[in-house]
Amino acid sequence: MMKRHPIELSVMGLLLGLFALGVVGKQSVSSRGYQDTDAAIHVTIPTASSQKIHLSQAMKEALKGRVLRQEGHHRQALTFLNRALTLHESAPTPAEGLPEREHGMTLLNRGLAHLATRQWDAAKHDLDRAIALFRTLPSEAAPLAEAYTSRAIIHRQRRQREATLNDLSQAIAIQQSLSTHADKPSIPSALAQNHVQRALIWRMSNQLARALADYEEAARLQRTLIATDDPRGQSALATILSSQAWLLAAGADPSLWDGDQAKEKAEEACALTNWQNDEALIALAAAYARLGDFTQATTWLTKAIPLSPEHRKAPLAEILQAYQKGQTYQDP
Repeated sequence: MMKRHPIELSVMGLLLGLFALGVVGKQSVSSRGYQDTDAAIHVTIPTASSQKIHLSQAMKEALKGRVLRQEGHHRQALTFLNRALTLHESAPTPAEGLPEREHGMTLLNRGLAHLATRQWDAAKHDLDRAIALFRTLPSEAAPLAEAYTSRAIIHRQRRQREATLNDLSQAIAIQQSLSTHADKPSIPSALAQNHVQRALIWRMSNQLARALADYEEAARLQRTLIATDDPRGQSALATILSSQAWLLAAGADPSLWDGDQAKEKAEEACALTNWQNDEALIALAAAYARLGDFTQATTWLTKAIPLSPEHRKAPLAEILQAYQKGQTYQDP
């Protein structure tokens, strides 16, 4: 039995575009550039002239920053978001600052911009504040979930598993309650991603039954989202299925092994990716090995290796040798 874990199935690929898929990325702000935000501002403002000017400027800065962040210009976005929050925090009275919701959204957007630029401490500080504020606003459950999801990325970066699990579970619970809302179409996609993220943490904690349950729910959600001609959606589903198949065929917990189910999921993953995805083919080979068909296991792994990135090829070659000797592989 081989002892070291030779492959890393890239479920992290599902997390690409996290910010664009979140609630913040779906706000109704012009996508033509921040120059258009002056015309996009429609807020109720106090009657006093000085208050009107102060609030209007803070809102303009916040919206400019939001659009820039949404378009990927994170450092430029920070300039405007910083100005908006400075205007808010220097307001003589609360009525002259940003409304509570806009204050929270500006903190969330600045936290996301800090996150995108890998400023972990600053990002966590803003997200902590956004979460505390949104928790007092029952109508703002969606951005609260987005804030929990984003803070979980920081916890994971710091290898804080319990904190990561807690924030992901908070986000999932909120998103599950919102997933049937027709006016929140981005929620099922974000929910599927969070189940995948949590599955990864369960795997790292060797709680594989829980990982499989999260993958199963992520797959169910992903099936409801993809169109048959959407290669990105198909690839995302294939990655989830490949991860499930691998745990069912070669995971560290023998009580979960099920060669037939692993083969079924791996074959679907292969079909979704035109039999050209290395992770799906690796999982299929592992499923055949679990079923004792080492000829098929060898065939499919041989096809997978040329499609794999360089860092996987040496460990996969070791697995191939094991299959050729009639030996299975199991995660340590």
